[in-house]
Amino acid sequence: MCEKQKSELLEPDLVLADTLINSCTREYLDGTGDIYIKFTSKLYQRSNGSRCMNVSWFVSGCQTTSKEFPFPAPCEMKITIWISEPINLPAIVHQVPSSCTASGAETIDVPSSGNYRTNVKLEAKCYAYLPVKTLIAIREGSCNCVI
Repeated sequence: MCEKQKSELLEPDLVLADTLINSCTREYLDGTGDIYIKFTSKLYQRSNGSRCMNVSWFVSGCQTTSKEFPFPAPCEMKITIWISEPINLPAIVHQVPSSCTASGAETIDVPSSGNYRTNVKLEAKCYAYLPVKTLIAIREGSCNCVI
């Protein structure tokens, strides 16, 4: 029951008449352990013939670097989600000013034919109190999948 409710929350603009055409899931952890990205991209066809992508995502930043200091501070993150190939749609950007984790879902209208590349990028600034809040690392990572 909880999983179903969670799924409904992550796909707010979809209705029962929408048909799932294809989907992909990607997970990425950078070599430092500071950048973690997980997302699922689903391509739907609506009853009127139009198509849309639903991108459900979770990101985490600065988890390893923050543990190296006795007084870690909240990090700053920028999450960018965009669809490319065969088209380049405008990016959706989320600024997260004082948290090291974030999640969300985007519904993006796409042209009615073709394969699409979903891209998710995370940029994170890691801080610690030394004794004042000090920038200790800047990390970045991205991944994509094609439907």
